Amino acid sequence: MTMLERIQNTMGGFVDNCFLALPRLINRIRPILTDRKSHEKTIGHYYEHGHVANPESFFIFHDKAPRYTIMQSRPWQGGRKEMVSYTSEYTPRNPALRELYQSYDQNKTGYLVRWTHGDRDRNTVFCLHGYMLGDPRQAEKMFKIKKLFSMGLDVALFIAPLHWKRAPRSPLRRGAFLLPENPALTWEHFGQAMFDLHSCFLILKSEGSGNIGIIGASLGGVTILALYLQKQRGWRAGWVQMVLDCAILSLGLFAVSADKVALSVL
Repeated sequence: MTMLERIQNTMGGFVDNCFLALPRLINRIRPILTDRKSHEKTIGHYYEHGHVANPESFFIFHDKAPRYTIMQSRPWQGGRKEMVSYTSEYTPRNPALRELYQSYDQNKTGYLVRWTHGDRDRNTVFCLHGYMLGDPRQAEKMFKIKKLFSMGLDVALFIAPLHWKRAPRSPLRRGAFLLPENPALTWEHFGQAMFDLHSCFLILKSEGSGNIGIIGASLGGVTILALYLQKQRGWRAGWVQMVLDCAILSLGLFAVSADKVALSVL
């Protein structure tokens, strides 16, 4: 590698290094959640139950909307802004992770924010925020919600698991959705994201939404890409998510030793 190539690589990786600086620091002080033997057993579950060979089998969905409550409703731009809460009924596919997963009390309640004109059968733009985001005030700016609303569209925001009001209380657990050192738990987070996203589609339909289109940023965009490629190209959403998981494993090399990352793919 020439000196010029090294400089180009360094400059090209500057943003990534900045993004990874905080996770690297947190991983130095964050307690290790599992030992080697338990880690191998946890990863093995997904092979034994066929989820690696057939990722689509990992995802589960309900046919009926979960119980939900409109917990806040106030006037907004001639319509109404509503906060909808619901109980996430997702259960981790891996029994070994259920106790830890259920320990995040805030994550058991899901949230859906709506900017609605108040009538039925109106087309809706469904927004999926990025990693470490989720605050509706940020979303209003990021997705130009006032502009979309002025065009006659209803808008909704999906709050992903472990984000905003669903995030763990401890500062050391913030950003817990993506855990390079624990891919199994990260897989379950994506499983819940897909499960809850489907639940929110059903809630919107129950509230009278017409056609629903989705847009996303960063992490939200990846979820949309998986759904789009499955519908338009026939690529299984599970495989697309698996590619993302491989990228997460690669990032793990910056956070933990190579042998621990290697264990995650055995």
